[in-house]
Amino acid sequence: MKEFGIDIQWTARYQYQQGGNLHIHDHSFYQMIYFVDGSGRFSLDGQDYPIAPGAFFFIKPHVRHGFTAHRASVIKTLDLKFHIINKELELLVAKVPGSHLDDGQNVRALLEAIRNEGLTKRPYFSHLAALHLLQLLYLIARSQTELTQQQTASLPVPAGMTYEPQEAARQVESMIQAHYAEDITLHSIAAQLGYDRSYLSRVFRSSYDCTFSQYLRRLRIGKARELLADTSFSLKEIAERTGFKTIYHFNRVFKELEGVSPGGWRQKEQGGVRKDVYFGE
Repeated sequence: MKEFGIDIQWTARYQYQQGGNLHIHDHSFYQMIYFVDGSGRFSLDGQDYPIAPGAFFFIKPHVRHGFTAHRASVIKTLDLKFHIINKELELLVAKVPGSHLDDGQNVRALLEAIRNEGLTKRPYFSHLAALHLLQLLYLIARSQTELTQQQTASLPVPAGMTYEPQEAARQVESMIQAHYAEDITLHSIAAQLGYDRSYLSRVFRSSYDCTFSQYLRRLRIGKARELLADTSFSLKEIAERTGFKTIYHFNRVFKELEGVSPGGWRQKEQGGVRKDVYFGE
C-alpha cells in the first residue's frame, strides 16, 4: 500500500451503548470516524460538534478528540486509522477541515469497501483498499475546494436545460439519488429535465462508466445494505424502502451483486460488529 502514499492500519465497526463515550485523546496517525446512527456531541481540537447519522470526522495526527453519546442514544460508527507518507498528499489534506457531512459523496460506501477488502483479504486487497481511501481523500478535498470557490465568487446556477453533457449526466445522477426508492425510469427523468432519452443514456454511460439501470441497481443494493446492517426492518420492508417491487426481485438482484442472500449478508455483517480488521502484512 505504501506505493500509493498511504498505509492503512486498521478498520472496524463499533457500537456504543446509551451514554457511552470515547475519552478525549490524540495519536500519531490519521483517523476517520463515520457516524452510521445515533446522536451526541463530538469534541475536536477543543470545539464541539453535533453527532448525527451521516456526520463524519477527519482527525489529523496529534489533534485531541472524543465523543459522548446522548443518554437515550446508541451510537454506531465506522472507524478507520491510517498513515499518510506522501508529502504532496499531506499538503492536500492539511487544508481539509475536521467536521463533515456525507451529502452525496458516497463516503460511507468507500469506508465499507475498505473494510470489506480487509475482511476478505482477496488478492491485491491492500492495494484496492488504499485506492478507495485515496478516492475518499480527494473527494473531501474537492468538496472543500468547491466550497471555498463558492464563498469567494458568485456562481449563477442555470434555471433551465443545459447542453453540457457532464452537467446533464450529473442532473440524472441527482435525480436517481433523490428518487431511487420510487418507480423511476430514464424515460421519466428525460421528460422531467427536457432532454432526449437516448442522449441522456449516452452521456450518463460516458460519465459514470455504467448504464442508468446498472447505476440504479447498485445504489438500491447499497442502500439495502445500510438498512440490513443498521436496522431491524424485515426483508420485505427493506425491499419496499429501496425501490424493489417484490421481495423476490430484491433477493435475486442482491444475490447477483453481493454473492449472498440479504438474510445471509445481514447475519455476517452483524457478526462483524467490534471485529477489528487489520491490514498489516
